[in-house]
Amino acid sequence: MCKLTELRRVLAAADLRQGLALDEVEAHLTQFARLNDAGQRGLAFYLVEMEDRRLWQETAHACTRDYAEDRLGLDRRRVGELITVGRKLLELPAIDRAFCEQRLSWSKLVLLMRVVVPEHEAAWLERALASTVKKLKLDVKLATPGTAPRPEGSTRGLPEPRFPVAVDLDPITYGKLEAARKKLATECDRSIDYVELFAELAGIFLNLEADGTVPGRKRVNSSHFRVVLKEGEDGGLYMDSDLGPIPIVRADDPLRDADETNDDPTPSAMRTRVLMRDGGRCRCCGASKDLMVHHIQYRSEGGPTVTWNLITLCTRCHSHVHAGRLILVGTRAEAIRFTDMKGRPVYEPGSEPSPELCMPMAPPEIAPAEPTQPAAPRVPATIDRSWWRRHAHRIKYRREQGFLLRPGASMRDLAPDAPKPEPVSPEEAFRGLVAQDAMLARLGRRAAGRRARGEAFPHTLLYGPPGTGKTSLAKGMARCFGTRLHRTTGPMLKDIGALVILLAGLREGDMLFIDEVHGAQPAVLETLYEAMAERQLSLTVETEGVVHTTTLELPRFTVLAATTEEGDLTEAFRSRFAARESLGHYAEADLAAIVRASARGRGFEVTAEAAHRLAQHARGTPREALRLMECALDDVAGVGIRRIEEGHVRTTLGQMGYDGNGLDPSEQRYLAALRSCPDPVPATRLARMLGTSVRTLVDIVEPFLFRKGLVRMTPRGRVAVPDLPDVRRPALRPAIE
Repeated sequence: MCKLTELRRVLAAADLRQGLALDEVEAHLTQFARLNDAGQRGLAFYLVEMEDRRLWQETAHACTRDYAEDRLGLDRRRVGELITVGRKLLELPAIDRAFCEQRLSWSKLVLLMRVVVPEHEAAWLERALASTVKKLKLDVKLATPGTAPRPEGSTRGLPEPRFPVAVDLDPITYGKLEAARKKLATECDRSIDYVELFAELAGIFLNLEADGTVPGRKRVNSSHFRVVLKEGEDGGLYMDSDLGPIPIVRADDPLRDADETNDDPTPSAMRTRVLMRDGGRCRCCGASKDLMVHHIQYRSEGGPTVTWNLITLCTRCHSHVHAGRLILVGTRAEAIRFTDMKGRPVYEPGSEPSPELCMPMAPPEIAPAEPTQPAAPRVPATIDRSWWRRHAHRIKYRREQGFLLRPGASMRDLAPDAPKPEPVSPEEAFRGLVAQDAMLARLGRRAAGRRARGEAFPHTLLYGPPGTGKTSLAKGMARCFGTRLHRTTGPMLKDIGALVILLAGLREGDMLFIDEVHGAQPAVLETLYEAMAERQLSLTVETEGVVHTTTLELPRFTVLAATTEEGDLTEAFRSRFAARESLGHYAEADLAAIVRASARGRGFEVTAEAAHRLAQHARGTPREALRLMECALDDVAGVGIRRIEEGHVRTTLGQMGYDGNGLDPSEQRYLAALRSCPDPVPATRLARMLGTSVRTLVDIVEPFLFRKGLVRMTPRGRVAVPDLPDVRRPALRPAIE
């Protein structure tokens, strides 16, 4: 823990200078990250430097947040907060100096940044130095950004409801908007933010009359679109709308609980009684913070200050009531309901009201005992799929903070589950899969044995080159076992929340197929360990500020994982699979059989010679063989031919750029470049010669050449075999009449 004098010395020595080199910026960031409250200023300053000058590019990071998370261990949300504060402090020297001198805490500084502008800096600084964090938070909440603080003691108003608008602009539109902001700032001779700009633009547009000369626009009567404000009988300001007059509520015009004719506050004992009766929560949204007691029938309209005429509301719902956006239906607290301006229920409960809300409310005012802290709604110690389905619409995943259970009603009427499919014989399930007889026999015996034992199919790992039938095999296993198959891919499992949602939706005996499982995040795979081994997951769920630890019980299920990069999987993950099956390249005879069977199903006949020619070019995978077959079918179908001869295939392959040895254009260029060099060629040099990447050569171009024996590896690089066959493209003969 640094002392105050040491913190001041560090800040003075740092001098917060702009334009430093990356090494100096990183040194300052590391130094300030070790400090506590005072270190935030230095962090904010140099993070802004890194953001504006894009220094994170020199460290090979994607952005400033990535750099700070990786190098400094800072939370991404906190980094964004620091950058925002750092930018604003450049315009607020007095507040900046007070913070560096430790007269202003970081919590107060963050609150001030929401509302302070240079014109009112001194007033807000004086208010912050004389207030507690809680009182300053209320002042900021009641203020409009860019205005001075409200007079001291004027705290009966409610915060103005805000409506955030988020849009993505193209560069031209953004340039126009920025130019308009600068023009307005020049005209007003002060800084203008986007809130003021949008308000000004909306006012100008609504007062314009289109003259019809602009393409796509016609003349309209602008009076239909003007905002009409009228003074009501009660002296208040109202806005005309399709829903009737809407009262105008402003943060700088304190709201009152419609007690305009009676400023006597509600007795403290009665307020406590109402809060206890309502469970210490807002009767509308269920919030437990910033609570107020509201008169159902206003005192100015003769409403009495008694418990049956009082309900508990949070400041947000309270302000919506006074603004006319939230309508109270009913005259007594025990039967009150809430609707919007169109009469639609708001926060309508999904079950019967709790006994506390339906208890009779006797008029006698009895001073209650010391109030107790209301208990937050609890999450069961053990939950299952049915509980998750009822509450899924209220659950949100927040990464490091775990899951959040938001207020609201659970679903009562759930759609019934679809019936499980009937199991089929292994012959029927794996129909169309050839050259895998031994593996299919093993899987068939496992399926029959597990069904006899009443257990789920074992977790199975499928690995092999792309296009060898891993997905088709997973579908066949689900059909053979008679269960539902849920499909996803490793790259789609970006966080633990996505995995938990998948697992929570599984039913008894279901199979979860994860293709390209090596692309999943390590944290996701570690969570999958527990689910596969224990059939349960330990979760943290927060509700109303209280964090609960619960266990999600999972049914018996099977994970089918497929990968083309078995080496990228950890041994800890591989060991979770009781069955591991390897799929390799197919023989040409098997590929020819697959081609003929597939063409026959489409109403075409492929001769043995034509099928063999396609198999020779298929790189040993059914996927490539079927792709080439589709190209041949497209060429002949247009002229009414239903029988594919070898000549048709030769023409199709020639038009696609294949040569007589079955090499595609990229492989031909590779061999030509390799043969042009008398010495072995390293992969990096070869990639530069061909204008591609090393990964493309290794993963796509070279595998088939190595299998065919056309290229070999030496310690110094790649070389072509001495006796290369003739790779010149043969003359094409038209085969389609």
